[in-house]
Amino acid sequence: MNDNILSLIHFDVGFALLKLEDQVKKKQSKILKIRSNRILFDANKLMKYLSEVAIQNTFVLKDIAGKLIKIIDINNKDFQELERLESDNLRDFGFSTPFECITIENKEIFYAINSETGYKDFFEQGYFDSFRSQDFAHKCGKLLNVITAAYPSLKQENFIIANSNKKPVKPPNNEPRTFDELFFEQYRKPDIIEACINVLREVEPQVINENNAYTGNYKQTFIIWLKELTGSVIFKEKPQTYSRLLNEKFHGLNMGKSGRSFGSETYASPKYEDYKLQIKNIISRDIKPLLK
Repeated sequence: MNDNILSLIHFDVGFALLKLEDQVKKKQSKILKIRSNRILFDANKLMKYLSEVAIQNTFVLKDIAGKLIKIIDINNKDFQELERLESDNLRDFGFSTPFECITIENKEIFYAINSETGYKDFFEQGYFDSFRSQDFAHKCGKLLNVITAAYPSLKQENFIIANSNKKPVKPPNNEPRTFDELFFEQYRKPDIIEACINVLREVEPQVINENNAYTGNYKQTFIIWLKELTGSVIFKEKPQTYSRLLNEKFHGLNMGKSGRSFGSETYASPKYEDYKLQIKNIISRDIKPLLK
């Protein structure tokens, strides 16, 4: 194999980013079934390479690190809605998640023919790996840790880039333990957090009181509130995480441990649309000026 590990990792990361961006653009989550003649996203081999070779020009490493952060960011934010729609379709209509069958040999990509015969030939050839967005993000998190451990300056450079583009990046496998940790670090300030909470008091009828106790009014308001703040002020999290932290923060609220409530909005109801409009207006009035 003539390509060194850095070149192969660069290829793997570029391929993954292209596939995830395409799925987001088409609003269709896919499972990629990939067979390869080598280990993809090989963090162990990259670690060995970086420990043995002193890289003078870090341009390629910078580009890899930037793409890794983009992949993690896409998984953390853009795939929440795709996964929710996929879950709804599986439950309500019996749809199956679409998939692609791909063979990678070094840096060449071969797509299985989109037919029963093509897929049969692919599956009969034996072992393959299945990749969803979270699988790519998990492997990219490992690679990012390897690169920034060897070249710490790259971590700071790429996080500065991410913040300057107003696309904060949540480190992989770092689930928030408190309500405040739902917020991007640069917005984790008492005045901003309180302003966000106050939105739930400002809507009419209000859904929490001055003591942060749930008033019993339209519970879907919390879902609308989260959807409007996620990606700009709040990290994308698993529904179970949202449920746990909101239940802890707002007394008397019970969103359920499973988080299923976050996939059950009634978009067409007049009450839903009324609260949504109120929340958008309050956010524009009270919160956006604090983020400048």
